[in-house]
Amino acid sequence: MKEAEESQIERNMIVEMKEDISCNENENSTKKQSTDFPIVDAKYTLEEEILNHVANSKAIFKSQQKGEPELTYKEKRATAENLLKKNHCLFLSKFGHYLKVEHLEYFSKSEDYETVYHINRLQRYFNNSTRRIDVRNKRYEALKVLIEKGEYFSECEMMKRNPLLYEHLVGQYLTEEQKKTRDAIDTRANYIDILMETVERDKLQKRLESQKEEENEVREENDSDDDDEDDNSREISETNFNKQLNSHWGENLNKIIDKGKHKKLSNNIISNQEIQLLRQEFITNMYESFLDGKDRDFDYSTVDDNEAYDNVELKNQDEEEKYFDSEDPAIVLPLNEYNDQNESEDELDAYMRTLKPMTPAITGMEEQEKLLEDAIGVVKVQAFQMKHCLDKAKLMDALKHASTMLGELRTSLLSPKSYYELYMAITDELRHLELYLLDEFQKGRKVTDLYELVQYVGNIVPRLYLLITVGLVYIKTTPGLKRDLLRDLVEMCRGVQHPLRGLFLRNYLLQCTRNILPDVTEGDDEDGTVRDSIDFVLMNFAEMNKLWVRMQHQGHSRDRERREREREELRILVGTNLVRLSQLESVTLDKYKKLVLPGILEQVVSCRDAIAQEYLMECIIQVFPDEFHLQTLNAFLKSCAELQNGVNVKNIIISLIDRLAAFSQRSDGVGGPGSPNQVSGIPQDVKLFDVFSDQIAIIIQTRQDMPPEDIVSLQVALINLAHKCYPDRVDYVDKVLFTTVQIFQKQNVDKLEYNSAVSRELVRLMKIPVDNYKNILTVLKLEHYAPLLDYFDYEGRKSLAIYIITNILENETLIPMQEQVDAVLSMVAPLVQDQPDQPNIEEDPEDFAEEQGLLGRLIHHFKSETPDQQYMILSAARKHFSAGGNKRIKYTLPPIIFQSYQLAFTYKALKDQDEMWQKKCQKIFQFCHTTITALMKAELAELPLRLFLQGAIAIGEIRFDNFEMVAYEFMSQAFSIYEDEISDSKAQLAAITLIIATFEQMSCFGEENAEPVRNQCALYASKLLRKPDQCRGVATCSHIFWSGKSLATGGKEMQEGGKVLDCLKKGIRIASQCMDTSVQVQLYVELLNHYIYFYEKGNTAVTVQILNQVIAKIREELPNLEASEETDQIQKHLANTLEHLRNRMESADSDGLSYQGLVL
Repeated sequence: MKEAEESQIERNMIVEMKEDISCNENENSTKKQSTDFPIVDAKYTLEEEILNHVANSKAIFKSQQKGEPELTYKEKRATAENLLKKNHCLFLSKFGHYLKVEHLEYFSKSEDYETVYHINRLQRYFNNSTRRIDVRNKRYEALKVLIEKGEYFSECEMMKRNPLLYEHLVGQYLTEEQKKTRDAIDTRANYIDILMETVERDKLQKRLESQKEEENEVREENDSDDDDEDDNSREISETNFNKQLNSHWGENLNKIIDKGKHKKLSNNIISNQEIQLLRQEFITNMYESFLDGKDRDFDYSTVDDNEAYDNVELKNQDEEEKYFDSEDPAIVLPLNEYNDQNESEDELDAYMRTLKPMTPAITGMEEQEKLLEDAIGVVKVQAFQMKHCLDKAKLMDALKHASTMLGELRTSLLSPKSYYELYMAITDELRHLELYLLDEFQKGRKVTDLYELVQYVGNIVPRLYLLITVGLVYIKTTPGLKRDLLRDLVEMCRGVQHPLRGLFLRNYLLQCTRNILPDVTEGDDEDGTVRDSIDFVLMNFAEMNKLWVRMQHQGHSRDRERREREREELRILVGTNLVRLSQLESVTLDKYKKLVLPGILEQVVSCRDAIAQEYLMECIIQVFPDEFHLQTLNAFLKSCAELQNGVNVKNIIISLIDRLAAFSQRSDGVGGPGSPNQVSGIPQDVKLFDVFSDQIAIIIQTRQDMPPEDIVSLQVALINLAHKCYPDRVDYVDKVLFTTVQIFQKQNVDKLEYNSAVSRELVRLMKIPVDNYKNILTVLKLEHYAPLLDYFDYEGRKSLAIYIITNILENETLIPMQEQVDAVLSMVAPLVQDQPDQPNIEEDPEDFAEEQGLLGRLIHHFKSETPDQQYMILSAARKHFSAGGNKRIKYTLPPIIFQSYQLAFTYKALKDQDEMWQKKCQKIFQFCHTTITALMKAELAELPLRLFLQGAIAIGEIRFDNFEMVAYEFMSQAFSIYEDEISDSKAQLAAITLIIATFEQMSCFGEENAEPVRNQCALYASKLLRKPDQCRGVATCSHIFWSGKSLATGGKEMQEGGKVLDCLKKGIRIASQCMDTSVQVQLYVELLNHYIYFYEKGNTAVTVQILNQVIAKIREELPNLEASEETDQIQKHLANTLEHLRNRMESADSDGLSYQGLVL
């Protein structure tokens, strides 16, 4: 310990001695050199000095791997010497920045253009502001290191370096207690330490006095210049300290200092915030002093020539460049906030409020356009200069302009879209440089030197762009080095870690090398193999993905959405790597399985970023061949299970399934069309459905938070796959449905609300079998289809019921079995009958009628080739539809009745094959009678009447046992409905007209049954409420006495002319009783038409005289009618009738009728 202390004292004494004799040494140095050393060759001496200087510098002499020993001084000197003798140009490009300005004289006699270029460049570097900025950059980095260590910029050390500034800004405001704490000597220190501390304090005091003297001298000099001015208006001269204050705080603070320049301010007249502000000002001045090189005790050569301080943290690069490019930079560190509410506001407080907070500029759309426009302008100018220099063969100048142009890509102010436009403009210009270099190589220029030369460009972004451009030429001209150069380039690009700049840089590398990547499978060719290309692209992909993912962490959290949008815009840059891999023709299935896919999936899974994972998995699906996917399904799907929770795995799997399903539909599938090893394009050894089914189950199990709608979406994709790849495997489809039921059971799903996300996806799932099979009978084979329907609410089930029925109708599917009819009607139950969960809301009448109309049409598709089975089908259908209530059966039961009538005709057609056909027909009509009666109970009138009449006609035509009795029953039921249920006069007229027309066609009654029916028709017609209706009814009854048939007439017409005439005359009497003349005339015209009809049919009771009487009656009443639209219609009707008679009169001879005596 003692020895160490003594050696320390000796060193201090030596330092003091050196200071004392420094002047003498300087004076005698020239004499010593002239006498002590021999005179040698000046150039040789300069060469030795250059080599020694370079060997002692921090220059990089060769690339070394991690862990390799550092080069020795001799090895560095030998390397530099060899390069100096070999090529001056290369030596200057590599070590020029480590030389001194006087070393350039050694190269001054060279006439080589490139060497002269480097000399001029280095002279500018040493002389102009570029060198100053580089030096300040390095000092800034050193400043941060020293601040972090804390010793050099401790309060004590800074006070020693500038005691006067410390006293003005800090010391005079310290309390006595603070001063004692500052000046206290450690009681544990030994004698030597105390002695050294005393020496240091003496030196500090001397420096303080020296600074005060300098300040007084400056003040006196300034005072002498202002003698002519008035004493009251004269200001205190500014010291160096005052100037520093003005440069940072302005005149306000300077005046405050002037007010109390020569007196100590006490803490009761200056606030704590002001004390902290002045302390911070002192620290800021000390930082500035260091950056300006004013710290006399600091060896700046350890910083200014040290390349280690070139590695500025990339995340702060733009802010630092902005700082060092400013004219008067200032380091502003955050201050603690103090609130002195009890103190009054003075001038300094007022000034503090005028300071604007330092906030980052927000670049809007207009500013983006302005920035891009400015950058493009620089690019155009520099590109023009570059091409101009290339035309004059001034390569070095061209590279300089190219570097300046590429420097625009260092910006961080542009959005990705604007940066892309700038990038495209610059890379287009770089093509000219590439073509020029290729042409130069053909002329014999060495690309090797140029490749090494561009690595000494000052900024890393332009350096790497130029390196890639030259490297591309190098690869094209020297194929044997392709493998090494590609590896070198992709590793060099790691130097740019700013996400936006790094992504575009690596994209440029990928674009440049896309046509030169080795694509050879075998061999030890120095050009490389496809394995080298895979490694190159995977390495580039990994780095680009890291940069892309890192973008999300740049900036404030409030800008997250904007950053995510920007990331979406840049994703194609990352995906291009996968496209390059897929374009390598030598990438076989084996290489893809062992090298490519594992490398990609490792990066995708490890990046843990949802946006990147989802996009990259989608890229894998889209860019690589389907055959590769088929053989690597397990690996890919297992990776899907490891993705982040934020990743929409559903979309990824669905995309893969859709692609493979489409592949299976193509005829050029694996194995070729018709190959025995092929099933729908899928090799038999690939259990595609089973693999997807198992892996999807694992994914659903591992991702507990997966939304139910996404789970169902996966099942939708799986069922699509089963349909397209295995169209004959109904069991696969049913397995998917069963899995879905199990999922719902596990999740305790009861009912799915209509139009919810899960419901919509499940509807898609349920529609797929219906659409693909186009046959409801196949859908009925799916055991778990109906149970899955139960999970829908009423609206959901109803919607699917309509869809199923529409599909049956469109595809004209016939349902031939009773069990199948029951199953279908159970599926469409919401349309067939009311449901327990049906909302108590009145449905739209039109929509309801349309829905029930679909059911009515569906009944016509319940058809079996066996009549007995058809009867069972109709019975089962009636059982379902009868439960639908009165509002439904009027739509659903009539089709069953008509189908039953048709079945009865079928039995008659098969009477030779079925002895029991008559009994079966009788049973069918009993079935129909019961069904129609159900409609009567629903308080329907017209519809049952029509159905009974239609049944009577059918019975009359079929004529089975007891047919007359059954037909009479149907007619009597029609009369009962007319009498009991129909009260409206118009409806009564329509009904009696319908009954008369039906009976007129029938011939199945004997006279004993026919006569009551005819009389009943005439009676009901004559008892209609309104006279016009009576007239028309009676006139209609006349037809059953003329063309009516019965068993008594043998099926021939009765033709009882007298009864016909009686009916018509009764009609004339009833018409004459109408009070409205226009109605009378209208009825007369109608009766005239009836008379004419029977006259032409040969009814002898109707004569020409009777026709003349009716016509005369009409002509008599017609003039009494008032002019109206009705009158016009009557006249037109009469005119048409008379025209008909004229035509008949002209052709009377041919018809055999005589119209003689007819008066028109």
